[in-house]
Amino acid sequence: MEVEHELSLLPETLATWSKAHLPPFMLRLGPYHIYIWQWLGLCFLIVLAYCFARALGAVVRRILFQLVSLTPTKFDDLLVERATMPVNFFLTIVFARSFLPILELQAHVHRQIATVLGTFILFSLFWLLDRSAATTYEAAHELTWVKTRPNAAPVLLLTTRLTRVVIWGLAIVMILQQLGYPVTGLLAGFGIGGLAVALGAQKTLENVLASVVLSLDQPFRMGDFIKVDEVSGQVESMGLRSTRIRTLERTLVTMPNGKLADARIESFAVRDKFRFVVPLSLQYGSSSENVARVLAELKQVMLVQENVDKASVVLSLQNFTMSALDIEVTAYVRTGNFDQFRIVREKLLLQFIEVLERNQMTLAVPLKPFLMK
Repeated sequence: MEVEHELSLLPETLATWSKAHLPPFMLRLGPYHIYIWQWLGLCFLIVLAYCFARALGAVVRRILFQLVSLTPTKFDDLLVERATMPVNFFLTIVFARSFLPILELQAHVHRQIATVLGTFILFSLFWLLDRSAATTYEAAHELTWVKTRPNAAPVLLLTTRLTRVVIWGLAIVMILQQLGYPVTGLLAGFGIGGLAVALGAQKTLENVLASVVLSLDQPFRMGDFIKVDEVSGQVESMGLRSTRIRTLERTLVTMPNGKLADARIESFAVRDKFRFVVPLSLQYGSSSENVARVLAELKQVMLVQENVDKASVVLSLQNFTMSALDIEVTAYVRTGNFDQFRIVREKLLLQFIEVLERNQMTLAVPLKPFLMK
């Protein structure tokens, strides 16, 4: 009724002029009880609205670029650039809808076209939200926090895709409602179907959520050497459902992320020191002075090695056994690299042999099991 009232107040100048000056074929009724000249006028108004929208959008875009250039982040610059097309489309529809009364359409035709244009306005708004979600993903993907967490990238991608699916799902529902279609039954059907899918994919959802927890807690990274229960190896890949570990035997173990989130994970990549432990068994027959001298020289070997933590060096006579004098040497080697620790360990062991040879000390030969009975 409001639209009819507004149309009744408009002067009939355009209709009168068209009847007096336009060719007869343009005064014929076309599809949907719209005159040919009104169809042509509608196309012209859409083109005119597009020109107005481009002009106004360019001005707004320039102003926004000047404002976002003042901020140190690049997210807002990228967002303004990506929002250009949805905003221009929105302004075009708004101008076209405001120009619509000029055509002096019949009331019911005017309402139908206005409804269709309203759905395009909704579409442009959800288009803008979709562009914003995609831009947010691109900006977040460049963050240092994400780059240092390789398993966070697939989680971020999944979250972005789910967000965009939700956006367009809401867009479809609201557009159908705008067009007058009943959406209550459709939503109820989606709810029942979604519940069935959720129950069927319970394990998959558990693994996906576990991957989110692992990316936030970050107990290990790609390439780290870890031990999970009885499995030891290097992390080769981390996905949304599972993590693959390459063992020392070069086999590939695939573990669900849900199990990893609840398991005891031992990471060797964050180790800052290696424990150096050497049990020495010396033969009986040496004097106490000779044993004490060997202990002092072995300790001096440990102290002069630059990679050895001096405060952690412990070297002592541990016990008298049936066949030997047990000496234990322990210390920490300051390195997180196993290859470097292996080099240091080899140097120390060779120097231990030199000390024993110089003092004419011999390592005891372990007794055979039947001799120890």
